[in-house]
Amino acid sequence: MHIIFTEPHPNAPGSVLIKNKESFPQPRLFLIGSFGVLGTDGQNYTPRSKKARGVLALLALAPRGTRTRVWLCDRLWSGSTAENSATSLRQTVFELKRDLGELAGELLEIDRSTLGLRLDRIWIDVHAYVANPAEYRASGVNMDTELLEGMDIPDEEFEEWLRMERQIWHDKIDQIHDTPANQTAIISQIDYAPGMTMPSVVENRRKLFSLGFLQNIRHGCGAETEHLADCLLDGVAQNLQELQPIDIFDFRDTNIQEDHARQNLHADFFIRVRTLQVQNALTLTFLTYRASSMALEWSQSINAPISEILSGDVPLLQGFIAQNVDRLAKTLFSSQGQSEIPGAAESTAIGYSALNMLFQLDQTSLQRSAALLDHAEQTTSNSIYPALKSYISSFIIGEHLTDMNIESINETRRLADSVVGDNPFNSISIACLGHVMGYVFSEHAMARNLLERALNLNSNQAFVWDHYALHNIYAGNYDQAYAAAKKANYLGSFSPISHSYDTTLCMAATMVGDHGTAINAGRRVLSKQPKFKAAMRYLLANYGMTGQVDKAKDIAQHLLDLDPKFIDPEQQKARFRLNDKAAETNILQSIRVGLDN
Repeated sequence: MHIIFTEPHPNAPGSVLIKNKESFPQPRLFLIGSFGVLGTDGQNYTPRSKKARGVLALLALAPRGTRTRVWLCDRLWSGSTAENSATSLRQTVFELKRDLGELAGELLEIDRSTLGLRLDRIWIDVHAYVANPAEYRASGVNMDTELLEGMDIPDEEFEEWLRMERQIWHDKIDQIHDTPANQTAIISQIDYAPGMTMPSVVENRRKLFSLGFLQNIRHGCGAETEHLADCLLDGVAQNLQELQPIDIFDFRDTNIQEDHARQNLHADFFIRVRTLQVQNALTLTFLTYRASSMALEWSQSINAPISEILSGDVPLLQGFIAQNVDRLAKTLFSSQGQSEIPGAAESTAIGYSALNMLFQLDQTSLQRSAALLDHAEQTTSNSIYPALKSYISSFIIGEHLTDMNIESINETRRLADSVVGDNPFNSISIACLGHVMGYVFSEHAMARNLLERALNLNSNQAFVWDHYALHNIYAGNYDQAYAAAKKANYLGSFSPISHSYDTTLCMAATMVGDHGTAINAGRRVLSKQPKFKAAMRYLLANYGMTGQVDKAKDIAQHLLDLDPKFIDPEQQKARFRLNDKAAETNILQSIRVGLDN
């Protein structure tokens, strides 16, 4: 907790009244612990509105202190229309300027498209402590003090951003504490902007998250249904562990009681499944308990005829596995540091965080993801980390975030070659490798072999089906791609990266001529991630194919704003990367509708 040297601002929680103020050479912004803004004379300028504080926090942790208005609206009003969120942002900026008073003109840069915070004119605790660990040690801040403590803005996009920033801050604290006071911190070759994490070179001492599986409850189950509860739990365990190392304690086959488990096992949550069969109908209920109290955290159920649950044509059980994995991951990784059990497990959630960062589709997120994976690869032996590092190369090419030089290509090769040997049983690792082999190196036969192996390992992973669909698009197998994309879209509908699965569905639907599905999927993508250039390219093609000239022109202009080189016909071929020349010609002709008007 920071002590703020001022009388408290009205409605500014966390301010502390003390007798004497302190003067500073620059205004100060506190993000660790209670949020607060102080002027050079110690006067409190903390904004009163939650959203105004949120804007300031988003800018303070942004690269170069700048964000577009669209990006800010997506984090603070993701459920609103573009017009309503823009209006809300204007009102919030007014409130921010009002509460900052004389500091507003000095610190804020505001234009029609962006908001900025002049990082050179304000002291920010996070940046100052990373730049100078001695200053952090002298501050007396406890390493368990949370970043943006108590900041409660009820928007899923903001909560996801805050969770990732807190993770990054935890990693920085680990580095500061593990670096001797007289030793200069080791800097990665990546050029880190302010607010960006640096990989640690010391042993990762954090424990893993942990789950305890309790005995299932079965009512009325026959021989054909009594195994389904175990299939559900086993599927959830496999999906979780492939992306994020996690400890699972399985007590389904023992007589251990819940109170004994709670007292003797430092799990974060306990899980069980209840199965109820009434004639030909089956209800499966997934129950999640907080370990500290054994109180029910949440539950969710499906009810359907037994034939539909068992049918491979309608993958209800697979969808229910994926749904519970995504909800459980959010519960686990957003609860970090909140466990009430002394000595309870804690984790950096690196695999989960790094993958989600990649799909934010900007240079800063790419670098942050690489930094987290560097940290993990140096401290933990797990194939998912080098696999995800190699997977970054597909973003460099597909979204043109930076250039691939020969060193990057060789490093990608090295990482890819190491993945299968380290762990040939992780479907996400194998799928990452398969995508890199096909998309980056155009080795499509090897890519297909790897992706089919990944599907055989785990057919419940949306990520694997999605990349199997992408491979078939690039290989010209469009019907197969469309079927796989629809399955990935279904399984990944609750995933934080569902917009990626929508993008693949848009691409596959385009190639089979289902323009309605393609356009709807593409529009869903851009409502969630307005910078996804792959979705824009295929949406442009569909508007061209369906003669929607005005919409084609609008999306073409937006795309060229983000990727000016796309105007070059050779670059257009490189962006689509299609091996089928007839399909390539059709796509390139269709996009001219928007580009030539």
